[in-house]
Order: sequence, then C-alpha cells, then structure tokens
Amino acid sequence: MRQWPGMVGFIAPWSAVFCDTCNRVRLTASGRLHYCLGQERGLDLRALLRSGAQDATIAHAIAVGIAADKPQRHHFHEDLRPSRAVYMMQLGG
Repeated sequence: MRQWPGMVGFIAPWSAVFCDTCNRVRLTASGRLHYCLGQERGLDLRALLRSGAQDATIAHAIAVGIAADKPQRHHFHEDLRPSRAVYMMQLGG
C-alpha cells in the first residue's frame, strides 16, 4: 500500500459548534460567494465583476457581507429541517 503524507479531517457540526472561528467561504461556479454552508446568504460576485467593479469595491463588499451574514453559530441540532436549497455537495464542501 502506498503511503500518503497528507491528513484527512472530519468536521462534526453536531458536536463542535465552531462557526465563530470558521474562516471558510465557498465560491460557486456561477459566481455566488456563500459565507456559510448552512445558510442561503451570500454575495453575487459575478454581478460585481461583470459591472466592472474595482478590486477595492469587491473586497469591501466581501468584508461587509461576511461581517453582516456569517453566523456566530449554527442551529443544525435545534431545527432538523434542511437549512438550504443548495447542498454541500453542490458547493464543493
């Protein structure tokens, strides 16, 4: 068997609520930036890019969106209904 020098980790949202320290966002192929896998909120980067927005404007929009919409914690264990219409496998998460 060939040895692999990497490491595999598993995120367990049921046992470790880590949203306030999470530094991950996801960018879809359609240009939508999702701040959290458990929420619909996000930013349409494609529209900003196609409008010719400057880098500073885009960076500001991302920072404002993250500050306003990235949650401090998730509520998966309190509400067992699906939390989003776009699932993790569609986002690459």
